[in-house]
Amino acid sequence: MHYPGNLPATRPRWNGCAVAGFVLSLIPVANIAGFALCIAGFIQAAQNGQRGRGLAIAGIMVNALVSIIIFVYLYQFALYMMDIIDYSMGQEDFSPFIYLVTNT
Repeated sequence: MHYPGNLPATRPRWNGCAVAGFVLSLIPVANIAGFALCIAGFIQAAQNGQRGRGLAIAGIMVNALVSIIIFVYLYQFALYMMDIIDYSMGQEDFSPFIYLVTNT
């Protein structure tokens, strides 16, 4: 309730690092920068009493999820490429372990 002569209560400002880190964590190319900004934003928001700690935590979680998806995609792509190489060399049955042991 607002009484005459009293200033309305102001909410703390959002931490810019937390907001920027969350946005960058959604972009796969800027994943590492987003993670670093989320960590910095979480620490700054906790120390300065700013808003954005939850946003920083959400950014870290999204960042971890995006990193796992990228890793799985790259792993599957590498297996697919090794399978294509083996098929073109005449080997139809492919095992990554055998490939690494015999071609070192």
